[in-house]
Amino acid sequence: MSIILDALRRERGQQTPGRSPNPAQTDAVLHTLGYGRVKPNTPLNRLKRVLGYLALAVVLMMVLWFVVIWLTHSF
Repeated sequence: MSIILDALRRERGQQTPGRSPNPAQTDAVLHTLGYGRVKPNTPLNRLKRVLGYLALAVVLMMVLWFVVIWLTHSF
């Protein structure tokens, strides 16, 4: 394991990635991969975030409810 870590440390000093010289090309590649420009303050993104939190809360409440039922029936 230490051999691998030593090799990684040696390589880290040699290969330092620089900044992209062409940000338009970076944006085009990200857009091709399905990552568009993210605008977190748009109403649709706020709605998605709220619905995501609501879904997470419902799932957590269901899990808690099943745990309570399981604990009450096991004793």
